[in-house]
Amino acid sequence: MTLDSLDDISRNIRHMRTSLGLSQKALARLVGASQSEIARLEKDPHGLNPSYDMVFRVVDALNEYAARGGESLMARKVQDVMHKRIVFLKPRDTVEKAIKIIRENDFSQIPVIRNGISIGTVYQKDILRALKGKRISLEMRIDEVMSGPLPQVDKDTPIGKLNSILESWEAVLIADKSKIVGIVTIFDIFGLLQSTEQTRKL
Repeated sequence: MTLDSLDDISRNIRHMRTSLGLSQKALARLVGASQSEIARLEKDPHGLNPSYDMVFRVVDALNEYAARGGESLMARKVQDVMHKRIVFLKPRDTVEKAIKIIRENDFSQIPVIRNGISIGTVYQKDILRALKGKRISLEMRIDEVMSGPLPQVDKDTPIGKLNSILESWEAVLIADKSKIVGIVTIFDIFGLLQSTEQTRKL
């Protein structure tokens, strides 16, 4: 999580909780956390530095409370929240092209895909570090400098199954019969939470 995005998540949680008429103490009971943890998540998220696990539990608890017995957000399929438009690199693309895409889109990583199959990942920090140390050049091919592929799950996987993956990775690729069809981050899940809240208010 970036600092700005963590602030956005904190505001979304606080807004959702208050709009549902839940106290911090009541939300804490639903989540299995302490009231002080909920308070810090809403007011001082950088000091608390919450794990993805805690964020997932808070989102799920709020969604279940809002639905009042409806389908849990975490039980829905990842294809409901994935980005279908994937910005990716091909193995023969150059480091220069990777840097251009990173700068234009403010990405921290870009998947490398060949014939619909994920074969690697280019990380912003690795590229910049290697260029600074003159270990690579702008003309080098991506398949010469890429790291291993991002984790991937099937499109029918429940969103809740991404919990442990997003603890360690910044994104998850979504596959349909081994072909990459989408990508999901924690912020896509919060986007779904926000749309769920807006629908409930209609």
